[in-house]
Amino acid sequence: MSDYDQYTDNDLYTLFSQGKEAAFTQLYTRYWKSMLYKAMLKLEDADEAEDVVQETLLDIWKSGGRL
Repeated sequence: MSDYDQYTDNDLYTLFSQGKEAAFTQLYTRYWKSMLYKAMLKLEDADEAEDVVQETLLDIWKSGGRL
């Protein structure tokens, strides 16, 4: 169990915007599977769904939590 397991999503996002990369890792761990599942349902193409999720998470990472 990581130090960030007990934080809310909002708290994690705030921590990430303050430079705590581990907070982003926790959000990633919580949500990548469900994001991929929902993208696959919408797009009906596994490769395209993976690309969309990867690009979305990369955009969040690059923003440093400042979207």
